[in-house]
Amino acid sequence: MDQMEIAIMPTSDVQKYLPFLMKSSEPREATPPRVLIVDDDKDSAFVLSAMVEMLGYKASIAYSGPMAIDMARRMHPHVVLLDIGLPGMNGYEVCEKLKNEISARSSLIIAHTGWDGAQHRALADKAGFDSHMPKPANIQTLKNLFDKIPNQNPDAA
Repeated sequence: MDQMEIAIMPTSDVQKYLPFLMKSSEPREATPPRVLIVDDDKDSAFVLSAMVEMLGYKASIAYSGPMAIDMARRMHPHVVLLDIGLPGMNGYEVCEKLKNEISARSSLIIAHTGWDGAQHRALADKAGFDSHMPKPANIQTLKNLFDKIPNQNPDAA
């Protein structure tokens, strides 16, 4: 019987070639939907991002309107949870800008705000928001809203 020689591969080489060694037939976990949270209140944004991630989504946070627009261009979010009362560029302006951007045109944009009167809801509708969620958010409301996410890929606009 012939002897077989066994080569021991250094750990660095294993890590380098691991993707090629994995069988392509193994099921891979799908990329979770991307959610952009826009709120100048860092505590509120942090709590909301924790709830979003508990639901299985990937949360990113922007603390201003211009930062949100820049991040949306790069990440192509499935959902944008957008505060209205932002300094400088308010949420209505951000929503209108995002609805004109290819990167967020198919995103579900939800007003997440303490401003819940009829006048504010009318302004949100006019700006192009898809839904309105008063603060504070609860996880069941988020889940119900996220169930409305279009099945289309936001990258293909």
